[in-house]
Amino acid sequence: MAADSRASGDASASSSYFGGVEIKTRLGTDASTGGGRSGHDKLLDLRAERHADAASADPTDFDAHYSWALVLQEQAERAEQTGIDPNRRDAILIDACAKYAKARDLRGDSISTLYNWGIALGDRARLKGDAGDKVEARAMWGQACEKYRAAVECDVARTQSTQALNNWGLALQQMSSLERDPEKRTTRLLAAVGRFREAIRRDPGFHRAVYNLGTIMYALSERAGRGQSGGGGGVSTDKGGPDATTNGIDSSSKSALGSE
Repeated sequence: MAADSRASGDASASSSYFGGVEIKTRLGTDASTGGGRSGHDKLLDLRAERHADAASADPTDFDAHYSWALVLQEQAERAEQTGIDPNRRDAILIDACAKYAKARDLRGDSISTLYNWGIALGDRARLKGDAGDKVEARAMWGQACEKYRAAVECDVARTQSTQALNNWGLALQQMSSLERDPEKRTTRLLAAVGRFREAIRRDPGFHRAVYNLGTIMYALSERAGRGQSGGGGGVSTDKGGPDATTNGIDSSSKSALGSE
């Protein structure tokens, strides 16, 4: 399955909600619901076996590794829906990340690989956060940002990375919630503002990024009103902050989405 070449837009993506905001999930996978060991779960097992066989037969087969990772990621999502032990779900996501790493090695400019890898890392971060491990959760969100950044940087035409920028902003927002220092929290939120604004610049009709930008701006205004900006005088998002960056992409965080 040459999923990497076909993944694009919203048609093959699903969504998760964290803190009242929507995080766009991976590209190029089937959107399905339901629990238990259904026929779909068994089909996923068969697909995983097929991709594993293909990767074993030809270790240089990009599509095999990429598609295998997508199936594993969907299996982890299905496992969450059915209440399977979080450690088991994390193990599946670790396996998916390993497959994305191999796919990246085979095709370094694959935006979809980097984007979906970022989502898998974000899923792992959420598991760590749910388990109370804030340090590990923050580290995982940081790794997700790295993958989103790399995907954005691969999008030379700047036409395939609006959702990645959106996810990058949301990951930064999650990192902000895990910071203990008010100044660091504000810095993360300001960086997220830059990501959302850049997504909107690239696609003015991307309403999800507009909504997420609004939630961030509201949070910043409340923080400024409570004197939590670290400077005591409010928070400026109009100059010098995350938008004052090379090509509109902050040099210290990342995000991306798109298709080849």
